Amino acid sequence: MKFIFQGPPIAKMRHRSAVVSGRVHTYDKQYSESASVKIELMAQVSKESIEKRTEMANAEAFDVILMFYLPVPKKLNKAQIKAIQEGTGIQYANTKPDLDNLIKFYLDVGNGILYKDDKQIVCIQAMKCYDLNPRTEFIITPKSGVK
Repeated sequence: MKFIFQGPPIAKMRHRSAVVSGRVHTYDKQYSESASVKIELMAQVSKESIEKRTEMANAEAFDVILMFYLPVPKKLNKAQIKAIQEGTGIQYANTKPDLDNLIKFYLDVGNGILYKDDKQIVCIQAMKCYDLNPRTEFIITPKSGVK
């Protein structure tokens, strides 16, 4: 199954803590972001066939491919931007956000929707590059023969 989330990819942030009235409270600054991406994911899943959804629900393990297309930065020269526009060259993104934080956010979003827990992910391929159409592509495949 392939899911596409339009807009710049979102990286997982650390939980924050605050002391209020002598007590430590932790909170997630990304709660609303992750909730909106979860809603979008559920809408995309609901469009899939019942056979595909049943196969996903019964799977024990999954392979995941994550493609993060970040907005083109101003630092790229005209030739690099032209190659991106024409699709003749991939300009890999070696800037923030970190790839592992991007992966963590989207795997956490899939918990309880695509799989019971992200511990079921046994293989991940991920890449981040620049593109004029910032988005995240999430491809998940049930792995057969895993118990």
